Amino acid sequence: MFLSCLSSSLKPQVSSLKSVFSQVPMIDSHCHLTAPQFPEDLPAVLQRAADAGVEGILVVADTVESSREGLRLARSRPRPRLYATAGVHPHNAKDWNDAAAEELKHLCKEAKGSRPGEIVAVGEVGLDFHYDFSPREKQIEAFVDQVEIAREAGLPLVMHCRSAHDVFMDLIRRHDVASIGGVVHCFSGTLEQAMELVEMGFAIGIAGALTFKKSDSLREIARSIPPSAILLETDAPYLAPVPHRGKRNEPAWVMLTAARLAQEWGRPLGETIDQVRSNTIRVFGLNQREEAI
Repeated sequence: MFLSCLSSSLKPQVSSLKSVFSQVPMIDSHCHLTAPQFPEDLPAVLQRAADAGVEGILVVADTVESSREGLRLARSRPRPRLYATAGVHPHNAKDWNDAAAEELKHLCKEAKGSRPGEIVAVGEVGLDFHYDFSPREKQIEAFVDQVEIAREAGLPLVMHCRSAHDVFMDLIRRHDVASIGGVVHCFSGTLEQAMELVEMGFAIGIAGALTFKKSDSLREIARSIPPSAILLETDAPYLAPVPHRGKRNEPAWVMLTAARLAQEWGRPLGETIDQVRSNTIRVFGLNQREEAI
């Protein structure tokens, strides 16, 4: 049970999660709802998220097609409120070309905004030298090109970096990515790298790995960087938190990561949720009104 991982002072709060979330709603800042793991029961997934108190989800893209699909889904106006991103993940950078760049520019121009049903960021973009599913030179090309698309569109970035932090940080500096802003999601670097990114104005995204037994370094980062710099995410369908590790992740379970973060901060759960929600709204400039699109 997840409760067994928590301090005794926090257990009473977690046992009443439903009442806490009804008072302080949550935003999942990174979720892949267009992934093939979801279509068959997506309505039930969204209902469980709403029941858990999740009021908003960023539907993060990883290809041009998922950028289109995510926007269509966000515009369908289910509950929770859905916000879209547009971008090509480093895993798919091998397919990056001028046509992909033009399509992303068009999507951002057509649907850029801050409300549910609009594109609020460019992403997921970045580098992944762990799996190397795309040649590294193509990953760098796609990342730099999409940085410029975000700059032109006036949108923040949702960035991915795995086993590539030295190259990533060099590109961040050389291309003045700090002037654009955004989040390095599912952070896997060092405390020193996290602190440098925060000093540059970036947010740090933390997912269900915070609850994993061997994630001491990530918990140290969560305790050490300013609370105003942290966003919480599921990265669903990946990285399900304890006690669901190994299962398909879903937005409702972001509350488990929030509970662990509250424990690390030594703060009440409701206060922790409110802080992270405010951070997410600020980073992406979210406007939660649902006017006609």
